[in-house]
Amino acid sequence: MIVVQVNVCCTQTLYSDEPAQASLDGQLINADEASSARAIKGGLNPEQAVAWELFSPIQRFLFVAMISVAVAESKKNSRIMKLKKSVELRVCDN
Repeated sequence: MIVVQVNVCCTQTLYSDEPAQASLDGQLINADEASSARAIKGGLNPEQAVAWELFSPIQRFLFVAMISVAVAESKKNSRIMKLKKSVELRVCDN
């Protein structure tokens, strides 16, 4: 079986000693351990950790991916708004 490593990146350190891997036929290997509440070290309280464990590994990875995209979009939009305000202030000063 050929295995491809899947890297998950976010603003927090989300990793385990053994990263999840995906086989060429699309199966996640070691996903349960790599995405567990203990492995992500996300500072979850016990109630949140239990809730996190109720999601399947693929749902956990999708959550992280969606939040990462939302954060990136938010930062991009914030930067665009700052640049627009800067241009408006320069136009008003002239």
